[in-house]
Amino acid sequence: SFYHATIIKHESLCAALSYILANKLNTASMPAMAVREVVEEAFAADPTITDFAACDICATVNRDPAVSMYS
Repeated sequence: SFYHATIIKHESLCAALSYILANKLNTASMPAMAVREVVEEAFAADPTITDFAACDICATVNRDPAVSMYS
């Protein structure tokens, strides 16, 4: 399923985010694997990026009334 492929199968939020971003930013000149390596390097260089992403997810869950429809 979508959730399994994009979130559950990954060992961390960082890994899931790098997978999702790589697939969104993938182009003919910059394949997904290359994008993923760049994203993972950025996450490793500054772990607060993942912390801020987690805060954004929590804020969305807390503030968006549509979230309850996706459980």
